[in-house]
Amino acid sequence: MAITPTTNNASIASNLSLDKGLKLFVGQTLMATVSKVEGNRAILNIGNQTLSATLKNGLPETRQFQVTVTQLKPETVLTIKPDTSNRVDLSVEKLIQQTLKQALPNQTPLNQGLGQLIQLTQTGNLPPGIQVYLNRLFDSLFKLSGRTSTEELKNQILSSGLFLENRLGQKQTPSPKDFKAQLLKLIQLAQTQPNPDTPALKSLTKTLSQLLNRVVTQQLNAIENPHAMHIELPVSPKQPLVEMSLDIRKVSGQHAQVWETLITLEMENGTLVSKCILQDDTYSFQFWTESPQLEQSLRDHLPLFEAQLRQSGLKVRHLSITQHQPQATKTATKVALIDITV
Repeated sequence: MAITPTTNNASIASNLSLDKGLKLFVGQTLMATVSKVEGNRAILNIGNQTLSATLKNGLPETRQFQVTVTQLKPETVLTIKPDTSNRVDLSVEKLIQQTLKQALPNQTPLNQGLGQLIQLTQTGNLPPGIQVYLNRLFDSLFKLSGRTSTEELKNQILSSGLFLENRLGQKQTPSPKDFKAQLLKLIQLAQTQPNPDTPALKSLTKTLSQLLNRVVTQQLNAIENPHAMHIELPVSPKQPLVEMSLDIRKVSGQHAQVWETLITLEMENGTLVSKCILQDDTYSFQFWTESPQLEQSLRDHLPLFEAQLRQSGLKVRHLSITQHQPQATKTATKVALIDITV
């Protein structure tokens, strides 16, 4: 009779004396206990029977384990089932929760953290190599302005750190300005300095880690909630940041599919909501604001906006300013903005 493990650990095997009172059949699972080991032999207890076996390579770490009968003739073979009681659950949900538990208590808003990094550079206490790399990071930050193009905004979102692993998983080269990659590089530089425990370097490492955790939290939130992406763009701390909410939906019916997008902007003079509807390659826009000043500004700029849309080659059905806040169509289904799968 032989006993062998299913893992790469040592095995127990054959010349095992089996009492006739123990009835075995293929597929049967039994609990075995090692009571004694002498040299290359082991005494096992299975049920109320005591068995003797010759050891081939040793025993599993635990002295009690389950075995499965996998063969009866010409020799009885029992296969040790691997012990999974102490294994780490690496399911996606478990891994996300474990990472969030570590990242949530130790993070900082991007603009606040970047402001702290700028203050550290002004102390003159950082090593020259790190100072140079920090300046590169600041130079790569997005500088919002009234002339910001859609292409610039797209590139900044792609290099915000949210897609670093996605690009690496697809064997694509990340942007040299990728925010998360730069944070990881700076943390590595700080930890490999001759004196990493100086107050300036410890403060730098702490702030970098908090910024990194902020990006990681955004990535995990995007995985858990693919229909709503919340992202803080790493922008120059001296520039204002306008919070934006984006909701994309699809209306499916007998006719061609209809897509609609709701964009909510928190402006200085109040809230602005716009609804864009795409049907048959033609766009329609509705605007609403709670502020009379914003409404008048909208009316003044609406002709220019329409001209820019048509100049871009888009077909425009109509643009209007409504008295009631636009709402999503009840039959519309939310659609993820991006594919987060890595």
